[in-house]
Amino acid sequence: MKENISAVLVVALALVLGFAGIVSANTGALVNFNTQYPGNSFGNSCSICHTTAPTTNPYGAALVGAGGTGGSILPAQFVAVEGLDSDGDTFTNLQEINAGTFPGNPASFPVSQVGEWFKGKVSLKGYEINGSGAIVGKAGGSATAYFNIVDDPTPGSNQYLVTTCIENFDVKGEWHLGQQTAISKDDIYGDPNTATIWDFASDSEMNFYQNIRTYPMFYVKMNGSLTQAKFKSFACQVWDDSELPAFQLGSCKVNFKNIDPSKVPTGATGCIIPLP
Repeated sequence: MKENISAVLVVALALVLGFAGIVSANTGALVNFNTQYPGNSFGNSCSICHTTAPTTNPYGAALVGAGGTGGSILPAQFVAVEGLDSDGDTFTNLQEINAGTFPGNPASFPVSQVGEWFKGKVSLKGYEINGSGAIVGKAGGSATAYFNIVDDPTPGSNQYLVTTCIENFDVKGEWHLGQQTAISKDDIYGDPNTATIWDFASDSEMNFYQNIRTYPMFYVKMNGSLTQAKFKSFACQVWDDSELPAFQLGSCKVNFKNIDPSKVPTGATGCIIPLP
């Protein structure tokens, strides 16, 4: 992402389907997926079709059932499973792909009016490194972003689901959801009636569109619940591989506070995507 919060640890793992004979990542299915769904926000993640590769999740299993393989998935085979709700979270596979959530993971689902919405700013300050490993200059920028935090409704869960949304710098009014991530409540410390620390740098991360990854620690002023909360990062690292072969490394700031959901961009290119 040019001149913005670019921060990514690229997960250049190829998509593979878990059936007999496949023992390593195969880029064929990944290329097919990205061709079928251009502009998707999954960042080449194996989690699209896998729990732990090569074991398939319900969406990967559905593609295998439609005739797909690790080396090739045809457009008709993708279309054949688009209307299914493979992971049983009440959203179809196509709805989840369009929203940037994983169609094979029931704990990952499109955000809407549920949970709490926040608005804030994300900024980066660091260095750009070229494909040969040489430092070529400084990198930096900032952007307005929206954040959605949901107490995971999955029975037995002990985590919050976090989704970011940022505007396309080249197309005003076009917003993009980042890959949904989770933070364990075991990584949240303090008294929710006054202030807490949220540690995304321990076992989690906060993702932005194009697989831009940040690892912040927040001091959060609270008044008993997330309905009145203000997040301010006091430590943050970023990785950006969005413009390979060059990449950027640096520090970041991520700050946000509550906003009325009615003020969040809504629509097919918004942060809240109406679902049929």
